[in-house]
This record gives sequence, C-alpha cells and structure tokens, in this order.
Amino acid sequence: MRFLMEATSGETAWFVTNGERVVGPMPTADLVRSVAMGQIGESCKTWHEGLPGWRPLDSIREVRALIRARASRGDDWIPSETWKPGGGPEAAARRAALWMDDAADESEVVALALQAIVLETRADVGLAHRPKRALGALETRAVFGSMGQELLGYEVPADDLAIRIARRGTAVLERGSAGVVPQSRALCVAGASAAGVALAPIYLGAKLVAVLEVAREDRAFRRGDRAWMRAVVRAAATRMAS
Repeated sequence: MRFLMEATSGETAWFVTNGERVVGPMPTADLVRSVAMGQIGESCKTWHEGLPGWRPLDSIREVRALIRARASRGDDWIPSETWKPGGGPEAAARRAALWMDDAADESEVVALALQAIVLETRADVGLAHRPKRALGALETRAVFGSMGQELLGYEVPADDLAIRIARRGTAVLERGSAGVVPQSRALCVAGASAAGVALAPIYLGAKLVAVLEVAREDRAFRRGDRAWMRAVVRAAATRMAS
C-alpha cells in the first residue's frame, strides 16, 4: 500500500518504507518531523527518484542531525517547530572553525576544510586544488577519501571548465551540467555512476587560495550542501586571515 503526501516542487521527494508499506513522496522537512514525532522509525529505509535502491534513513544528513540531538538530549526530547538540524550553515561554520584552530599553515586549513565538507556531505571523494601561479594552472594538493590518491601533484589546466565555474563561487552541478563532467577531477575519480559534483573556492581577499571539489556516487548535491560549503570556506578564509 502506498500513501501519498505532497512534496514541494523543486525539493527532494522522499519515499519511506518499513518493509511492508511505502509512504511518500514528502519533502525533507516533513520527513524529519515525522521521524522526530515517532511516526517513522529509525530502522526504515528511504528512496527518491534517481537512487539505485533503498538506503538507510540515517543516510539523510538532516535525520542524522536529529538522531545526534536526541542522543545528547534524551530519548524523550522532541524538537520545537523552530529547531533546525545542525543549526544551519552558520553553526556548521563554527564547527569547522574549531577543526581549523590548530592548523599550522594555509595548507592545513585547506585540508581540514576539505575533510569537514566531505564528512558532512557524505561525499565519496574530495580534492583540494591550489594555484601554481596567478590565473594559471592549479595543482591537486590534498585528497580525502578512499579514491584519488594518485592525483596528488596532478596539474589542473587553467582552462578546466569546472575550475572556471568554481572561481566564480560555490557551485553544485549534476552529471552532464554544462559539459563539466569530462573535466571534473572528482567525478572522474568517483566513477561513471557518480551523480554530481560540488565545488567551492577559498579566497583570501582577491587571492584564490584553493578550490575544493567533492563528488557523490548516489545522488546529486542539494542547495543545502552548497550553503554548508559556503559557510565552511568562509570559516577557512577567516582562519587564514587571523
């Protein structure tokens, strides 16, 4: 049996199953609220169009944040109407800033920012490219994840389309977007089944310090991922300037 709920246009439309029946589609906010109220059990699985199969409920970042909050506040805790998973991008920036406090130099700040983004977005691979010279080629200086270590020291041409897009600001792209896929290093590493890539530049004033690039195999990145990445790179720039 399938129960239908309205999902707002443009949002991810989730379906949920306990193995016997399917509920959905519903937007992320309604899904999290239903989990919080105990209407959806944490052992359920989720799916949305584009995924190859059902995934654990806690594969959704907002649900993981809810589960962590409940673990720290007690099983009887129910979030208020104004509660937001993780506290939003600014809270994410504060968490990332704590990671970077002990960084010895710019390279460590960049590596820690990349690590924070990969872990939060559940990316399968993360790369950090740093300029070799002004407005010229970049070089891959950090890799996070089980793949792509062979790219350390790899030169990324100045005319790489993915990097040109990233120089203008944080971007979330799907496979096939604007011809980026053939040139996106992270997507090439993640494999032919990868769904999307996200890129974020770190600027110190007008100086480009690094471009962070992450890819996911199971789904494209969402607008929320882009906001989170922007917050982290701002925190990195602030740390470098201090």
